[in-house]
Amino acid sequence: MKGKKLAKWALLSMTALLVLGLSLAPSTAAENPKFIKIAASSMGGTWFPLCAATAEVLNRNIKGTTFTATLGGGISNLKNIESGKLVMGIGTGSSSFQASKGLAPFSKPATKLRLIGIYYAYPYNLVVRADSGIKAVAGLKSKSLGVGKKGWSTEEACRNILATAGLDYQKIKAAGGNVTYAGFAQMNGMFKDKKLDMIVDPNNPPSPGIIEITTVTPIRLIALGPQAIAKLMKVNPGYTTVDIPGGIYKGQDKPVVNLADPAGMIVSKDLSEDLVYAMTKAIFENSGEIAKVHSVLKDFSLKHALKGAYLPLHPGAYRYYKEKGVAVPKNLMP
Repeated sequence: MKGKKLAKWALLSMTALLVLGLSLAPSTAAENPKFIKIAASSMGGTWFPLCAATAEVLNRNIKGTTFTATLGGGISNLKNIESGKLVMGIGTGSSSFQASKGLAPFSKPATKLRLIGIYYAYPYNLVVRADSGIKAVAGLKSKSLGVGKKGWSTEEACRNILATAGLDYQKIKAAGGNVTYAGFAQMNGMFKDKKLDMIVDPNNPPSPGIIEITTVTPIRLIALGPQAIAKLMKVNPGYTTVDIPGGIYKGQDKPVVNLADPAGMIVSKDLSEDLVYAMTKAIFENSGEIAKVHSVLKDFSLKHALKGAYLPLHPGAYRYYKEKGVAVPKNLMP
């Protein structure tokens, strides 16, 4: 009897250890989470209402998963998806390039980032007062700059733009200037109060923030010039350009070609193919509804979904594109 009991306990112990081992082993199954947060940026930008509209469409079309928009940033979103803290969020072409190569501010090449599609491309507007006398990036030395928050692709772009004129934050501070890390609403307020000489506004025309500023003071958009833009796009092929017509903003009569970034929906490769297929289908078959969020989304559609794309597609997204007969470049294949 005693031997039988020992054998029974031995069997139960082995079973328990096996179950424990299986529970501690890393999961290889594709994920179908019950809750998904879609990481955007701050409340004052385009990304948050865009993600909120996307979540609304997904909740209406996909059963078993609840989607909600949450705060984030272009760079931090990618870092959090790569680390597993998030599975979905908006990201930019420039940050996607840096992440895939393991370039700063990313410590190593990302392996989990996959694309659903591009929503739109937005310019990095360098806004100064029309009477400031600042007409080039080099003129920002010794000035007070509003560059966005740390972890934002806007702030990273500002660093890159300053570098084209041989400037960085340390040189600006050494010359008597300063750098402010803040959200868009705070930067706009400080600019109107003349506490900042330049702010970066990542919005297509007409930018609500810039329009509001021009009710107080005329502005000028600093033109980077073709050589600086070519240099930036060579260093980071994730960038693109956007044309800003003249006459849109009070004080800015001439057209400007600005450095720009494609913004797209990025997910973790760990999400299941079926789920991402359903997400991609819902997003693009309701693109007209999502596009109502902002005029910058006027071209948002399946036709333009891969324009400026850098990351490979998620297999679920690729399945939808293939089903719709969309030609997918080799570098975007899963």
